[in-house]
Amino acid sequence: MEYVRTYGLLVLSLVCALTAWGAYAYGLTAVYAEHDSVAAIRIADSQSSNKLATERANKALLRDTEGGRKALAEIATGKDAIAVIGMLEGLGRAANTVLVVDSVGVDASLKGTDLRAVNVTAHVEGTFAQLFSVLTLLETMPAPGTVDSLEFVRSHSSPWRLVVRCHILTKLD
Repeated sequence: MEYVRTYGLLVLSLVCALTAWGAYAYGLTAVYAEHDSVAAIRIADSQSSNKLATERANKALLRDTEGGRKALAEIATGKDAIAVIGMLEGLGRAANTVLVVDSVGVDASLKGTDLRAVNVTAHVEGTFAQLFSVLTLLETMPAPGTVDSLEFVRSHSSPWRLVVRCHILTKLD
């Protein structure tokens, strides 16, 4: 009889232990599931706030650059080769040096657009700092274009010389 009682207690203890482990596993599963859903909500909230912040930053950028974009459109509209030359010479004056335009050519309009390219070759002489200033101004010039080539030359008898070949886009009138 003692054997049956011990066996019964053993079975009862085993059932209680398995029930406790099952409840523990169920509890962990529920906690992890809740944790995963909270994490998913936090990620979605973070992405939503990041998207909102990005949208606000883009709107602010558009608002802040509206005047510059309008000015760029006005600069590009109706500019012919003479206006481009004047703009480039103004860059030289702003850098405290003289920019000399050597040649200008106007391409036919670009296919499918109302744009044309004004091809310019110019040179400027001065200190390296002045030449670098001209390049900086050329890079930030309020007219769309590309620089095709740059050539820095220095001889013993003269200061630095920069030769620039570029295309500046203008709108057709």
